[in-house]
Amino acid sequence: MNAIHFTTVVGPDGVIRPPEGVKLPEGEIDVKIEVRSHDEPRKPRPGPGLFKGVITYMAPDFDAPLEDLKEYME
Repeated sequence: MNAIHFTTVVGPDGVIRPPEGVKLPEGEIDVKIEVRSHDEPRKPRPGPGLFKGVITYMAPDFDAPLEDLKEYME
């Protein structure tokens, strides 16, 4: 199942409209709604470098061209 996540404001008519550019699937779908108060602060995003040092090994041929894609790179 693919998930579509977006944030929107429910209008006075009670209709949920996705933001411009978000296309909803047609037919019957399951919907999960989370209500967040305007007073409730958002969780801060982690800063850059969060996973620095996690990659401890990289194969020596990591940057080597792939033989399977050779015909597409010519």
